[in-house]
Amino acid sequence: MNEAPKGKVATEVVGVLALAATALTVISLYSYEANDPSFNSYLSSGGSVGNAAGIVGAWLADLLVQGVGALAWGLPLFLVGAGVALVRGGVRLGKAALNLFGLSSLLLAGGGLLHIGFESDPLFGVPVAGGGLGAFVADRL
Repeated sequence: MNEAPKGKVATEVVGVLALAATALTVISLYSYEANDPSFNSYLSSGGSVGNAAGIVGAWLADLLVQGVGALAWGLPLFLVGAGVALVRGGVRLGKAALNLFGLSSLLLAGGGLLHIGFESDPLFGVPVAGGGLGAFVADRL
């Protein structure tokens, strides 16, 4: 019986994890509520979490929205593409890591442009367009 090489299995496992992370990220961002508990807000006892992915989704969505604003939707797009490519065997982990570096650069540049062009985030309504990273890039560069 032929067994798959260990490297191929590891790549497929990372691909499946990327697809699972895609689902979590999409659910978290889609059901984002600014009043959910997170790095920036606290719920007193008796409050409930409005995010469909629960407390983990609330924290994840807040981190992404506060970090890069509307460009947070780029992360699930990358994850689904990388996940499918890794599962199908069309890309190696090193190539996926290089693509992640490219996405990071795009998020920084795009966040800076959003911060310059908008007074508030066009999708999430938070006061800082492009998130904190976009504000940093726009103000420093």
